[in-house]
Amino acid sequence: MSANTVLWTIAVVALGVVAWIALDRFQRPRERTKRLVMTVWAAFAPYQDAEDAATGLRRAYKAVFGPQPAGAHEEWLNGHIQNLREAESEGRFEFAQKIMRGGLLLTAYGEAFDAACNKLRAQLVDEMQEAANALARDFPPLGDMLQPTIDHHRRRLGTEKPDGSAS
Repeated sequence: MSANTVLWTIAVVALGVVAWIALDRFQRPRERTKRLVMTVWAAFAPYQDAEDAATGLRRAYKAVFGPQPAGAHEEWLNGHIQNLREAESEGRFEFAQKIMRGGLLLTAYGEAFDAACNKLRAQLVDEMQEAANALARDFPPLGDMLQPTIDHHRRRLGTEKPDGSAS
């Protein structure tokens, strides 16, 4: 092999590595963006129907941006929810969800994504705790039996049996 061939090979490999790093950086969802909301929404799917997906989208929004949307964000969020409802009414909800998730999950990584997912998990635990507390108030004998548990290995909420095995 000649010296020129070796130099060209090294240059092509270096260019490929730089391109891969650049693509990785530009595709990664950033903090407080609508794209991050959609990526987190996709990560917590699949959803049973349009209303379930709309609830998931609102939760993902709250994990990324905080409380209720306003202005352009509210319009954007409501537009997505309307699209989900239309897809369901036309019988193509599952297909639309699968296509959307397929694209979004390609970029489901990075610090902003992990942080938003952790916030959403915390929201879900809080919601479960509120529901358990309400049931415990209504049915006092249930008491400690209604406390949510987290199986950190499977990252599912409330799936661990009292003996420590998965349900």
